Amino acid sequence: MPIEEIFKEYGEAHFRNLEREVIATLPESDCVVATGGGCVQSAENAANLRHDSLVFFLDVSPDVSYGRISESSRPALTDKDPVDEVKYLINLRYPAYLRSSDFRIDADRESEAVADEIIRIIADAATPVSDSDIAAGEDSAGVLRYRKVMSSFSGVPMPEKKSEQLFSYVKKHPLGSICAIAGRPSGHSRTPYLFNTVFERYGITAHCTYLEKETAGEVADTVRSCGLRAVSVTIPFKEDIIPYLDEINEDARAIGAVNTVFNTGNTCGAGGRLIGSNTDWYGVMKPLVASGVRVKSKKAAVIGAGGASRAAVYALMKLGADVTVVNRTVERAEKLAADMNASLIEGGCLQTDGKPVEIPCKAGGTDMLREIMPDIIINATSIGMRAEDTPVDRENRVCLRKGVCVFDLVYTPPVTRLLFEARTAGCTVISGVEMFVYQAAEQLFRYFGIRVDADEIRNILR
Repeated sequence: MPIEEIFKEYGEAHFRNLEREVIATLPESDCVVATGGGCVQSAENAANLRHDSLVFFLDVSPDVSYGRISESSRPALTDKDPVDEVKYLINLRYPAYLRSSDFRIDADRESEAVADEIIRIIADAATPVSDSDIAAGEDSAGVLRYRKVMSSFSGVPMPEKKSEQLFSYVKKHPLGSICAIAGRPSGHSRTPYLFNTVFERYGITAHCTYLEKETAGEVADTVRSCGLRAVSVTIPFKEDIIPYLDEINEDARAIGAVNTVFNTGNTCGAGGRLIGSNTDWYGVMKPLVASGVRVKSKKAAVIGAGGASRAAVYALMKLGADVTVVNRTVERAEKLAADMNASLIEGGCLQTDGKPVEIPCKAGGTDMLREIMPDIIINATSIGMRAEDTPVDRENRVCLRKGVCVFDLVYTPPVTRLLFEARTAGCTVISGVEMFVYQAAEQLFRYFGIRVDADEIRNILR
């Protein structure tokens, strides 16, 4: 039955189900698959298409796209004018096209030129780089990529043998995707281990490594010159990286920090834009929701006034909580509260239920904890990394009582003194490991279009 008849008789939802069934049963042997523009909106489809494959995004401008389909029997997907519909759909789906593909191809050209470029990329991607090629000074795409990576990553501090693994990967997969954890220091991070395990399981040709540079500018330069697909940004670059990016999304702008940078270019390192976003707030929001904690209109206290605090406040305000930031230096707490009120309330930001954020964030010293008697307490400081330390001192311990949710963003150790005392007092407790799990899951989606279940990530990290 032709597609337009399926749409007419059964509707788009039925067609999308058929589409998923077909994609799930594609042969594992070599084949070429051409898909419609809507299929990669499904993470399931993206995962099935990506498995042991190269995915190309044929990037077509709206005018050219409309010209090519105007005489076709393609069914309408909206009630918009056909020209406006094409523009609307391309804009809506563009992020999905980028994250779900390995290479972006300018497809406004003649089909022969597009096909020639795809064939060249496939050949280059399948041609390993040998030591003799390097010694001979060849200038193939693979050798040039290898030289750029060697130049940028030689001498970068890494755990034992991790640099060897990176260089070996580039030799074997010269046009493969490279991700990194960018920070100073970064060698302690478990992100590379997690991501590389996921890549192997999902059949994605990619490798995650460490990018420890002196400045945020050097991080951005490396992403561009080496054609890195993405970097997960950690201390001290979350704020410093922003001026070096081409674009940041609404969440990152409101929080004032970026932990996720995606490169829209290809591995050649040219023509891409660096887009910054923030998934830390997902790492706070998702565990609260998954734990069944009631947040809307509840009193919440965030301890600390650093970058993690901003993400926590943003998540709580988006969920409709009545938030107070408490910090030893009250001025820092007041500035954070003022910044978040300007971003979320004055900026007209919406809650997760689609209603405007209305309850302003407040601020005060840590002694306010026992005055507030919050329903939710989030520790966004580093206090607790040592077993004997806790951000809730003896005077404030009265706040730890049955029915309260205590979320400690410290994840080493996984059970801090705060969580131990909270659990003993009958509180609902959430470990900082959960923040890492959910923010990493969101990063993997934004980088590759796949959805990895939180339980699977937890099992990998055990």
